[in-house]
Amino acid sequence: MVSVKTRNKLEARSGNLNARYKLYNTLKHHDLFRRLAIEQSAIPAWLAIQMDSEHLSVYFGTVEALDGNTEIPMRPDATSNYECLARNMPHGLDISHHKNTYELRSHSTRRDQTILSPIGKPARQIYLHLCCEGWQEFGPYGWLSFQDSLRAIVDEAGTVIAAWDGHTWRISTPEFQVYA
Repeated sequence: MVSVKTRNKLEARSGNLNARYKLYNTLKHHDLFRRLAIEQSAIPAWLAIQMDSEHLSVYFGTVEALDGNTEIPMRPDATSNYECLARNMPHGLDISHHKNTYELRSHSTRRDQTILSPIGKPARQIYLHLCCEGWQEFGPYGWLSFQDSLRAIVDEAGTVIAAWDGHTWRISTPEFQVYA
């Protein structure tokens, strides 16, 4: 089992080294790696592909060697301990669409601006999926925003789509009222 992470070598805003790549979000995912390893007689591993505009480096390691860390450290002192499959190799690819910057929209400003996906292309549709004894899809929307003051998810017109009452999500659509 190999989790592959392709990331920009440098951070967009600072130009500093992108020093760590998230392998998984929670220890629950770590437990899943462990369980699958036992059930499938597999060794959970990762492959980190570090790219800049002209070169790439590829590193390999096991999840176990990260000692429970949820991220892959990418500082030079850390990468020296990994199996290096390629170092600063020219890739000859057009990676202009792979940027670690995002065009963000605020609910209160710039409503006429097009939303861009992480790869810089216009996002077409957004759906909200909620579950209570089966998934229900709401949408499509041009964009959604979480309004902390309302504790609600609103659409581009400011209409409340779903509101959190402290225990459940409540939906504004009459036929679907409450979700756990």
